[in-house]
Amino acid sequence: MGRADVSGRRGTAPVVFVCVLLAGLVIGLVMVSQGGPAVSATSLVASYEMNDRSGSTVMTDSGPYGLDGTVGSDVLTGMTVMDATAYRWPYISSPTAPPAKPGRIVNVPTNSYLNPDDGDFTIEFRYRTTRSFGNVVQKGQNASPGGYFKFEQPNGFMTCLFKDINERQSGVTSNVATNDGQWHVIRCELRPDGARLSIDGGRWQVSTPRSLGSIANDQPLSIGGKTDCNQITVTCDYFDGDIDYVRFEKSLSTPTTTTTVRPTTTTTTTTTTTTTTTTTTTTTTTTTTTTIPDGPVQIDGPATVGARPTRGKTITIPLP
Repeated sequence: MGRADVSGRRGTAPVVFVCVLLAGLVIGLVMVSQGGPAVSATSLVASYEMNDRSGSTVMTDSGPYGLDGTVGSDVLTGMTVMDATAYRWPYISSPTAPPAKPGRIVNVPTNSYLNPDDGDFTIEFRYRTTRSFGNVVQKGQNASPGGYFKFEQPNGFMTCLFKDINERQSGVTSNVATNDGQWHVIRCELRPDGARLSIDGGRWQVSTPRSLGSIANDQPLSIGGKTDCNQITVTCDYFDGDIDYVRFEKSLSTPTTTTTVRPTTTTTTTTTTTTTTTTTTTTTTTTTTTTIPDGPVQIDGPATVGARPTRGKTITIPLP
């Protein structure tokens, strides 16, 4: 018996051969963490939100290190001021007239986290006043070994100043007065080329380019004036007004950490072969689908003018 010949049969239904090849390559979220050279990362080191109850004697630090402070007896806490709970430094006729009034000071014991050292350093606070004088925040004073920093507002114009261990200085004075009784967000940053100042998230005002050395003293952080003063040989420069919060960020040495997010890619190849008595047709279709993993996108932006910004001024926008 010979071989069956099916090729000559008319009316035979087409024979369809379908071959599907599915190749999937899935690369998800990859976290790579390895030891390596230390890098600078600006991190929150202290955050004084000043939401403490009325009569509190402790200024609570909600930052990572619990650097609480002591509230002076003349400072009012738990005050509701416009849209905020704040500390109030009551009216004073003169910031320099004797006698000294240590009860007007909020002190935080000295801690290395509150020293700029030789890296990047940032201070941000929200305050309001109608006065044209007073030191708002400082750590150390002009004669302090190791240098110091301070914020003061001569004639209502905020100034931030840094002085290093070698007595080199970098400072910026705002070109906008902020003693109009409204809330203002003051942010000053020390960078490798000097200081820069922003008011209410506005354009940076920069110092004359100048690189400073280390700034590290053993003095307490003081809010509302100086701690080492007597109003005779050294004035105390007391502040008069309200403060909503004070925050500090600093460059810390951390191991190198790299986070890589790669999309998920799936490639599907489908080959269909159709054979009839007269025609053979081959069709190949390749489809590639790329899916980006769900996750937030973080965008750094300036503080909203006059408003209380979120910590670090980070806005999180989820992907659709």
